[in-house]
Amino acid sequence: MARTKGSINTTTTLQKRITSLEGLIERQDQAVEQGLDEIAELRKQVDFYRKQVNHLIALLNIITRGA
Repeated sequence: MARTKGSINTTTTLQKRITSLEGLIERQDQAVEQGLDEIAELRKQVDFYRKQVNHLIALLNIITRGA
């Protein structure tokens, strides 16, 4: 089946659209990866501050028992 000018333009348009969508998906994947990395870092910070709070509570308990 011979391609007409219209079918070539449609194919080219579809290929451009597919390429555009693939680029969008790649950018979204990168954004998700960055978001997951940020969540992991925030979890580490939360763990650190939780330990700090627990240490301060323990010190407060020691101080108030001695008073």
